[in-house]
Amino acid sequence: MEEKLNELAEQVKVLVEKVSSLESNSVTKKDLAEKINPLLNEIPAIRNEMISKNDLKIKVKTITGKEIELYVKNTDKVIDLKSKLKEKEKVSEGEQYLFLDEKLLNDNSTIAENKIKESSNLYLMKSDDEIFNFASPQEKRFIENALQKNLGKGIRTLLYSARKDGDDANTFHNKCDRNKDLLYLIKTTNNVVFAIYIDKPLFSDGNTRTDSLQMVISPANNYAIKSLNNNATYHCQSGQGPHFHCMQLNAPFLSSNCTDITSCSDFSLPAYPSGNSSYQIKELEVYCLKDLEH
Repeated sequence: MEEKLNELAEQVKVLVEKVSSLESNSVTKKDLAEKINPLLNEIPAIRNEMISKNDLKIKVKTITGKEIELYVKNTDKVIDLKSKLKEKEKVSEGEQYLFLDEKLLNDNSTIAENKIKESSNLYLMKSDDEIFNFASPQEKRFIENALQKNLGKGIRTLLYSARKDGDDANTFHNKCDRNKDLLYLIKTTNNVVFAIYIDKPLFSDGNTRTDSLQMVISPANNYAIKSLNNNATYHCQSGQGPHFHCMQLNAPFLSSNCTDITSCSDFSLPAYPSGNSSYQIKELEVYCLKDLEH
């Protein structure tokens, strides 16, 4: 294989020299095409030969939604996978957390033992990943503690940011539909930060779904409250954001008017500092959660 690559490199070198002599018309474009085309046809064959038939092409998604393609063997261990990611993401193995769906993978387990396939949902979190980007350090700790203590969950990946990804319903649905365990992090124009959690998958078919676990987390008011109604509903239209039992997120999201969740009887919540029955959204991020190891 190395000999083939060296031979290919030499042929490319010769072509480069011929290109440099084009000004003297000693080489025609037809001559070059006849030389280059066979080389172009040979490169895919060499690439395929370098990749073993037993290798899997897998995709690993980061918290920002970036997809990383890797080739692995069934006998590879998770630590080997992390070594490949180290080269691409420039982060050490010890700073990586790899998840298969909601399961944190053990470094010494193999690809085969974890039943990882090309279609598997693999996620990478790094120790320096930024989450809750518009919340203060105190608000971040409050929300993380509320998720851990009340749900036994933590952040898996950032699915959507209205400001970064596009402040419209189509982008929101493309990134969030069919995902469950979603946390909506909201900051209002008067800088109140809170979050709403729902456990059922998001669909933009407009159908109402009931018996969904909903929880509101508000650091400013020092509460993390689950719905008091076991049949709390929510639905979502294709051209709109999610409509919770107590609140709806209109699109475009940023600076849109929304129903105030404090007016809903399902949540015995204190009024927001604004004292209004509606508010405007300044920032919106949607996260997918994962189960924490016990």
